[in-house]
Formats: sequence, structure tokens, C-alpha cells
Amino acid sequence: MTYQSRRSFIKNATLATAGAAMLPEFLTASQMQLHEVMKAANIDNKVVVVIQLSGGNDGLNCVVPFKNDNYYKLRPKISIPKDELYEINDEVGFHSELKVFKDFYDQGILSVINNVGYQNAEKSHIRAMEIWQTASGTSEFNNRSGWIGRYLDHGCQPTCKKPYMAIEMDDALNLALKGDKLKGLAFIDPTRTYNHFNNNFYKEVAKIRDDAPEGSPLHFLYKTLSDSLSSVNHIYERSKIFKTKTPYPLTQFGVDLRTVAELIISNMETKVYYVSLPGFDTHVDQLPKHEKILAKFADGMKSFIKDLKANKRLDDVMILGFSEFGRSVKENESEGTDHGLANNVFLISGGLKKKGLYNAMPTLTNEQLDDNCLRASVDFKSIYATILKHWLSADDKHVLGREYGYLDFI
Repeated sequence: MTYQSRRSFIKNATLATAGAAMLPEFLTASQMQLHEVMKAANIDNKVVVVIQLSGGNDGLNCVVPFKNDNYYKLRPKISIPKDELYEINDEVGFHSELKVFKDFYDQGILSVINNVGYQNAEKSHIRAMEIWQTASGTSEFNNRSGWIGRYLDHGCQPTCKKPYMAIEMDDALNLALKGDKLKGLAFIDPTRTYNHFNNNFYKEVAKIRDDAPEGSPLHFLYKTLSDSLSSVNHIYERSKIFKTKTPYPLTQFGVDLRTVAELIISNMETKVYYVSLPGFDTHVDQLPKHEKILAKFADGMKSFIKDLKANKRLDDVMILGFSEFGRSVKENESEGTDHGLANNVFLISGGLKKKGLYNAMPTLTNEQLDDNCLRASVDFKSIYATILKHWLSADDKHVLGREYGYLDFI
């Protein structure tokens, strides 16, 4: 088949084939160029699982300073009474729906870093999330590459050669996993993705790339299709190796975590997994809404950690839970909270060196507040730098563009 006739073939197939109706969506996904990580024989078997709590989680009602009178003065209607908390010391307790986090704390597999954020923080969901995903400052506008994507570009070379080094449990790839050269792979279900890509249309296109001019859009399409088919097939085969017997909640978050656990336990080569849980924007009637979403978060994490521990993988996995910003310290008139600044970050792993409360709880005094919001004392990029350097053995300065210093949780 000639180059021109192949162009005609694609054009006609796009119009006539039912499978081609998915082609525009595929073309977006087709830029995902991930790679093979360290082989099973390598000693380093470390994995990072990023959990994005989308909407701005109220960390102050998750890890509660019940001994601090300012907490109850500023939140007369939405504060959590001491007798409803799971106390971890004489001053701090976890929200009533976060009993499992009290268990993680007691087991020594949890570290809570308080007052995490960045200077001149943004309160826009879109802009704040972009800053966290790109690891950039408020005066930098980098909408092309994210910190995990740049890790794929620079941090795990030369072993990165296959398109499944970083996986997001979603139907679209977020900015964090997009590099300048390489990108992560997004899917919701390995079997569904396998069935979608393994139809005759995609197979036929993947077979006929040889004569397309190097560097042409058609050559890119053929190569991406072939690489994607290979990667999807590999993930599908790996997904069949281990099927967990641990019960997970029947929520999308629970299903996503189950898939991640099965791939990790199957020794999938993937180094970074990314899972999102929306629903944390609690402007109105916060107490029942926050309670419901925290229950979903806790139920999923309980099963996930149980699975990893039972299969002796928790020591190799670092879980990073973050939200794009915290909430206002003072409640609003709608018995909710508004967009804030600094927040706490959860780290869960069997490989933590500094456990429990990593740093001091916020005092909630005027010196620590900025427009009714917590000021950051820990730059989130130092957490990224620590994970990149000391967990993934990557050049964090190259990935992040500068030195941010390391924390000692690992």
C-alpha cells in the first residue's frame, strides 16, 4: 500500500468504521510515551502512588487541634467536638470518619506534614492545581509539562523505554503526567481498554506504517498506535496475574485503588500511579458533605493498605495524598469554608523514617494567618524533591528545575 493510499484508507475508515468514532479521543491519548522501568531483577522496586483530593480538602477538620481554643472560636458551627475524634495525643485527633488513619498512625506507617503550600498561593482551583501538577511558582506559567512527566523525560533514563512507566486511573491524562518528550498513560479499566484497542481497525492501521515518511503525522500515528497496542496488551496481561481477594468499596475510588494494587502486586514495571478523588469543595453545609467524602477516602485507603501489607509491598510503596489548597480557617455564613492556602499532606508507607506528626500543628494565631487562611511553612516542592531523590533515585534538580532541599520522612 502506498503512502497516499494509506492516507485515503485512514480517511475512509474514519468515516465508515464504527471503531473510528473513537479516533479523535485516541489521538489525544496517543501522545502517551511511557517507558520501561527497572526490570524485575533490579533491587530498586519503589513505587509512588499519588492521590489527589480534588476541590480543596479541609485539612483542619481532618487532623484536628482540639486543644486549641482558636479552632472552636473560629469554627463554632463546623468544628468537630473532641469526644467525636480519634485522639493521637493530648492535643490532636483525627476526624470521626478517619479511624483508619488513626490505625495507620499507630502502626507507624503515616506521616502528616502540616502547613504545606507555596508563597503567594492561588485560590483558583484550576490555577492552584496547575501549580501543584507542574511544580512551578505563581509567577511561572508552565502549562506544557508536569513534575511526573519531567521525571519520565529525565529522571528514570535510560531504563524508560515502554509506554507504561506512569499510569493515571482516569479517561484523560492530567498535566502532572505530561512531559516535554514523554507522557503517562491514562485508563480506567485494563480489560475495557484492551478490548477497545484490540479491534480490527486499530490493528490494520498499526500494520501499515513502514512506508510513511519519517517525521510525518502519519508515521507518528502508526508508531503511536503500535506502541499503544503493545503497552495496552502488556498491562492487560499483567492485570491477570494477581486478582485480589481483599474486598474494596464499590466506588470509583475503590475500584481505581483495587486496580492499582493488583498491578503493583503483579510487579508491573510502572513507577508512578495517579488516582483522583473529587468532592472536597465544601462552601456550604460542610459537615455532612465532608463526612461523606472522607468516608469514601478512608474506606478505599483501608482496603488498599490492607492489600499491600498482606502481599508484602507496603515497604516499597510511597503514597502521597494532597489537595490543591486548604480551606479558610474561619467558617463562612453558609456553615462551610472557602478556598484557603496551606494544608496538610498525608504520606503513607512502610518505608517512612519520620512518622506521625512531621511538624507542629498550626497555632491559628494572626501571625500564622493570611486573609483568614493558613500561611505555608513547608514548600510542597521540597516533598516532591525528597520523593524524587530518595525514593525514585532521580535527579530532582533536573526534574524540578532548581534545588528545593529535602525533608527527612525518608
